[in-house]
Amino acid sequence: MKFLINTTNKLLRRLGLEIVRQKDLQLYYQHDYGVAGFDKYRDIQVYHNNRKLDKIWADEKTLGLISEYVRTHVKKVKAGICHGTRRGFEQAVLSRLLKCTVIGTEISDTAIRFPQTVQWDFHKRNSKWIGAYSVVYSNSLDQAFDPQRALETWVEQLTEDGLLFIEHTMSHSASGASEMDPFGAHPLIMPYLIFEWGRGKYRLADIIRPSHKKHDKYDLWIFVIKKVKRLPFKIRKRK
Repeated sequence: MKFLINTTNKLLRRLGLEIVRQKDLQLYYQHDYGVAGFDKYRDIQVYHNNRKLDKIWADEKTLGLISEYVRTHVKKVKAGICHGTRRGFEQAVLSRLLKCTVIGTEISDTAIRFPQTVQWDFHKRNSKWIGAYSVVYSNSLDQAFDPQRALETWVEQLTEDGLLFIEHTMSHSASGASEMDPFGAHPLIMPYLIFEWGRGKYRLADIIRPSHKKHDKYDLWIFVIKKVKRLPFKIRKRK
């Protein structure tokens, strides 16, 4: 089938046309696991975690930019947490650069093999983590069963002036989504989703556009999210 599509496209391009997958035209995608739901999602995540255990998506250059941003915008860095960390590379780098304790979460039981890593479903609330972290980082929102719930959970973990960093590329878009990476959104609609999901809870504070490409291949967006500060009083409307 792939050979047929490629051959047909060579002919169609002369007419300015091309066959594309329907999913490649979507701006947003969320995989449906059917009646098995979360249980199937968890099993698939654990399977692919084991299969890709030697691969690392995070990179020191990007984490270095994030660390510089944190030092500029957070008065006192207490601690940090990273979500979906597999081998724990990102928490090790951020811990060194920010000179504070940074832990990571991973849904697979392989978490126990790596330092500063906790086996945990990153959608779930942990009362000990609420308001505890100056920095929350993830490049794994595309692996969320429920991205809205995941973001809400991560924002809860921020200190009052803390920052949540979501690393995003075109590989995190709908065209890259699958059973393995169930959530996909085009980078240009991520600000809309953050606005829609975060009403009254969190907001988009900045978008960092690094000059380097991710793994020399992908353009990179880093969405910086902050808590919405609640007023110490209520504003009443005049009657």
